[in-house]
This record gives sequence, C-alpha cells and structure tokens, in this order.
Amino acid sequence: MIKKLKLLCFLLFFSSPIWALETDNDQPIDISADSLNIDEAKHISIYKGNVILQQGSLNINADTLVLYFNEQNELDYMEASGSPVHFKQKNEDQKWMTGLAKSMIYYDQQSELTLKKDAEFNTGNEHIKSHYIQVNTNNNSLQAGASSASDRVIIKIMPKNKAKK
Repeated sequence: MIKKLKLLCFLLFFSSPIWALETDNDQPIDISADSLNIDEAKHISIYKGNVILQQGSLNINADTLVLYFNEQNELDYMEASGSPVHFKQKNEDQKWMTGLAKSMIYYDQQSELTLKKDAEFNTGNEHIKSHYIQVNTNNNSLQAGASSASDRVIIKIMPKNKAKK
C-alpha cells in the first residue's frame, strides 16, 4: 500500500515538468544591489541589500547574495539569504515555478536548487512546504525533508482541471 501511495504521489507531482528553460543558462546574469564586495583571492562576490538577480527567466530576490567562482572565473554556485529569499523561473512548458526560504543555494551548471528553513516550492499544480527542498531541474527530481521528527513535509496536489494557470 505504501509503495502504491509513493508511486501515485510521484506520478501526480511529475505530471507538470519542473525542468527549467534550457536557454536560461545561456543568458547573461544581471545583478543589482545596494553594495558589492569582490574578493578575487577567494573567487567570490558578495552583494548586499535588496539584491535582484536575473538570468533569462530566472529571478532571485534576496537580502544577501554570494557568488562563488571556479579557477576559470566561471560561476560555480550562489548562496542567497533573506527574510525570505524569493525564487522564480519558467519551466519548459512556460509555466512559472516559484520558491521561497530563508536560505537558498543554486548550483548553476547542475541546475540544482536547495531551499532551506521554512522552504516552499510551487510548480502551479503542486505546492510543497518543508524544512528543506532540493530541486534538480536537469533530471526533474525533488527531495524534501523535515528538520525534526515533529515536523512534516506538506504537499498539495491540485487536480489537473483546477490547477492555476
């Protein structure tokens, strides 16, 4: 019975794709903030105050954003914090995926998003609340977990004909 329930939840959740637009990674990254501190030795850029990032359809709003670069000065990943951090991106069906949390990590090349602390993720057909939510838009996978035994992962799955457009 449990296996059937897990399979049903899996099929219902992935009835709407969560993979992001492929063209987003090919777009330039635009960032605005109140201040910027670059540490070339550590290969990081720290943006503070009303940070807004846009790359294609990807939008991130945060209080603080730290970009980490590899030795070739290519973006490796970014960490954002806020109260909360807001995330928005279109999927391949041109529907918005949204998320929020107090902390967010986004691995650019892997297209992997981790939302931590009071995390929420919405695909339009499904809404998930949990302590942490990890979404990989390359392979259309999602993991969510609670911070303690008393916490729960909560998901709402809308019927196809009732889902928000």
